[in-house]
Amino acid sequence: MLRPSWNDQTGKSLERTYEVRVGHARVRVQSASPAEAITQARARFCIDMPRMWDVIHSLEMNRFDVRVIESP
Repeated sequence: MLRPSWNDQTGKSLERTYEVRVGHARVRVQSASPAEAITQARARFCIDMPRMWDVIHSLEMNRFDVRVIESP
């Protein structure tokens, strides 16, 4: 199911920028929720560190540090 990327009432994007960290690695992703940010970060980490894909996919969600990046 597709989710809307825009709020129909205000015209503002529902997506936020998140920084997702695991260990010393970190990425910034655009998503509508922290859980979705982790999913996107897993995919990015697997692209950036292909030899670690099995470890990245086996990590529990609580191992990821997710923070909202405030827009200026």
